[in-house]
Amino acid sequence: MKANDILQKAKDAIDDRGPNYGNPREHFLRISKLWSTILGVEISVEEVGMMMMGVKMARIMENPKHLDNWIDIAGYAGVTGQAIIEDQILPFKKDGLFK
Repeated sequence: MKANDILQKAKDAIDDRGPNYGNPREHFLRISKLWSTILGVEISVEEVGMMMMGVKMARIMENPKHLDNWIDIAGYAGVTGQAIIEDQILPFKKDGLFK
């Protein structure tokens, strides 16, 4: 399997899961609020993405050859990046600077 195949599988997973989980930024915001409440410290959208990838890294330590975890990390990198970008642009959209 080549890198583009792994990335395509990650994209397919994102597309398949999107209807169940919703917009990545909104989903990560829900997770950050939940984790912030549980832990008693503020957790950012970026930290949610890093921690979700960290879960996959812990699984990779058990079996580095299990490709599903690598695919999921690629997917989490993509949706985390999207959530960060949307988080930065959203305030400008509310002010009417971006459509």
